Amino acid sequence: MAGPISSFLLALLALAATPFTLLRILLFSRTSSHLKSSKCALVTGGRSQKALYITRALARSGYSVILAEETGWSTFCAARFSNSIHKIYSLPLGGGQAYIDALLQIAKSNRITLFLPCSGVATAIEEAAAARLMKKQIPSLVAIIQDADLLETLHEKDRFIDLVHSLGMDAPAGHLIKSPQEGLQLLRRTGNTRFLFKAATVPDDVGRSDMTTYPFLHADASVDWRGTEKRLETGMNIPICKQTPYLAQEFIGGMGATEWCTHATVIDGRITAFVCCPSNDMLMTYYNATHTAMGQRTRKWSEEFLDRLAEHPRWSKSDLTGHFSFDFIHQPESDRLVVIECNPRVHTAICLLRKDKKLGQAMDGTYTQSSPITPSLNVEPVSWLGHDLIARRWPLHHATDILSKAGVEDGAWEETDAWSYFGFYHVQWVGLLLVEAINLRRWSRINISTARVFLAK
Repeated sequence: MAGPISSFLLALLALAATPFTLLRILLFSRTSSHLKSSKCALVTGGRSQKALYITRALARSGYSVILAEETGWSTFCAARFSNSIHKIYSLPLGGGQAYIDALLQIAKSNRITLFLPCSGVATAIEEAAAARLMKKQIPSLVAIIQDADLLETLHEKDRFIDLVHSLGMDAPAGHLIKSPQEGLQLLRRTGNTRFLFKAATVPDDVGRSDMTTYPFLHADASVDWRGTEKRLETGMNIPICKQTPYLAQEFIGGMGATEWCTHATVIDGRITAFVCCPSNDMLMTYYNATHTAMGQRTRKWSEEFLDRLAEHPRWSKSDLTGHFSFDFIHQPESDRLVVIECNPRVHTAICLLRKDKKLGQAMDGTYTQSSPITPSLNVEPVSWLGHDLIARRWPLHHATDILSKAGVEDGAWEETDAWSYFGFYHVQWVGLLLVEAINLRRWSRINISTARVFLAK
């Protein structure tokens, strides 16, 4: 856990390292040229590293890339320094109709041919709504995002689990809980089944990593109903109520259980890019597992899900285009692979595809091969130096080669786009830390790749 002083000191550390970054740019960067054409892409989410991977891929494929990011972030995001960006626009904070209108105006005024959202959960529904309007007013435009109804169904944990069950596929038992009393009734009714309680519709920075199982147990393994009731009524980070319901999800885990995350870019129901990695509650180092037995199983599951979804009466007419990022748990004792959630957005795991020359084609729908692009067998793991120096407490005098010694590449470095590296560590990262310090906020973790701050309780 860190507070304002820690944030300020980390910002100073990043500033102090500026000469070393400038030296690296001077010695190791090289120029690049991008093809010019009439194609123009609009990408959102400029604060994240995954957006940079996409803008570079599209620029290599001949697009003029326009980036849109929320006001404030658009001023000091690393993407502002990228040579893959043609223009950058500020969007209204907080989503809503103003956000939709701004995206539509940008698309119309710049004659956008491709809309590829890459922002977070907070504005996903607005971007789906904007995409629908864009396609109506710009018939030639291609939008890589699901319909709003499907996107919301995939995102909301309880609706997604219900969808998986309706397709006849395996998923944990799940129950939407709208009050502590409903939660207690469920626990009493289901006997020995253990449950996790997760906020169903809103981000929960504290609860995200909370793997507490319910009901509580005494030392003798008898149920502690009093402690369980107290926790559900007064101890949750976000209250359990109709406005902020929770998903009580069957606990799938136990001895030796492993977590896996995937990214799938899908065009008209067909996967064009796929990645699988070992996972945890806040993944910051990405190891390629796409070609392992588990990677093949998760890909097969994803393909089967899409096939069944296309045949489902409720969704058969939906446009199955967008990003489908599934999370799984594997139980070795039963060899059970269970999907636990879907994030209908670009996953940072595409960092393992960032150097693939066909990534732009996989993203814009022009990729024609039958098998999706996947990371090469010898791709190096990816992490971020700014995170590892602090989180892993490695000595500062090893900073220049710490990742290479560990066999891990820095996801922020791209030799043909080196000034975005400077912008990432010495502008965006510093700005993020100073904002936390000025506002006297305490935080438990920061995901440096997505600029997401997890506030402390």
